[in-house]
Amino acid sequence: MINSVSWILDQCEVSQIDIAVAYITTQGIEKLISTFSVGLGNRWPDVKKRWLTSFDYLRTTPLALSTINDLPMSKLRIHNSAVLDRSGCVPGIPFHPKSMIFTGSDARFVLAGSGNISKSGLTRGHEAGIVVGVPDPVPENAAQSAACIDTFETWFDGLWGPATKLNPALLSRYRDIYESQPNLKNPTPTEDDTTPEHTKRGQLTPVDLRKLRVCANLWIEADRHITRNRGAGLPGNQLMMKRLTRVFFGFAPDDVPRDSQLGHLKIVYGNHNPHDCSLTFSNNLMDKLTLPVPGVDGPAKYDNENLLFQRVGPSMFRLTVGSNSAKAQWRRRSQEIDAAFKMGGGRAWGVF
Repeated sequence: MINSVSWILDQCEVSQIDIAVAYITTQGIEKLISTFSVGLGNRWPDVKKRWLTSFDYLRTTPLALSTINDLPMSKLRIHNSAVLDRSGCVPGIPFHPKSMIFTGSDARFVLAGSGNISKSGLTRGHEAGIVVGVPDPVPENAAQSAACIDTFETWFDGLWGPATKLNPALLSRYRDIYESQPNLKNPTPTEDDTTPEHTKRGQLTPVDLRKLRVCANLWIEADRHITRNRGAGLPGNQLMMKRLTRVFFGFAPDDVPRDSQLGHLKIVYGNHNPHDCSLTFSNNLMDKLTLPVPGVDGPAKYDNENLLFQRVGPSMFRLTVGSNSAKAQWRRRSQEIDAAFKMGGGRAWGVF
């Protein structure tokens, strides 16, 4: 799907994008925005954007919605927002389209497929889609294609009109339901919820991995498991975590070779600027996260500290060092959703 988006951006001087999709995940919107930004370059901020999605089944992440709302020239509406009054946001009639309409001064395109705006739906999953495009002015032999696009535009406008504008109050209400104990304890699966091909002894279960994806907070006892990577006498900044903890940070739970680079994320500590941090699957079969440099853009040390990571944006996390009493509160919140864990060596960690 994402390759089709890139191709369309190369064919058309896009001035407006209309998107109707069943749900949007944080990893999906990050990938799509990156593709739009690269494909459109300095025109991206001026492109008009209309997004139509749903709260159905609590699959759309609140962070994805706030990210869309913060985009320039962006409008976001929710189909059948009254579903918030139904248990688990289960709709009477599901909202299930996956369509994008691209309008430009020189052409129009429709991309209709089977993938939602999830990372898997855009890049990894087995999806099917079709692109219909016509230049402007429309040649005689493209009349049928133009009529098809007209139908899509009429269909989108018909749904857009009665849909509910996503304002702060509505987003806050949805976030409260999304982050409620029942949903965090048993999250609804999305296309981004995959499991490794080869299971390992003591591995996190599929339900555990879904909790890592939906929860906004991860805490961990650093203990003495900070790698002494910066030389003699200097505090280290490489944190060893349980294998597949990477899912909390937005990475897929794939089987990868030892010493594989998984990717990068931004971590903010205090008033410092975000620090670019790498995540690796280490040769000891643990996920290894490089933290902000101690005493520079991080705390004085990490050894024997209690660390809390809070998701604040796509690939952006805020780091807090907490006391033992704070850790006890974090553990209680994790226990409420059956998401308090221990590693083989006894270190405690969890999400909430």
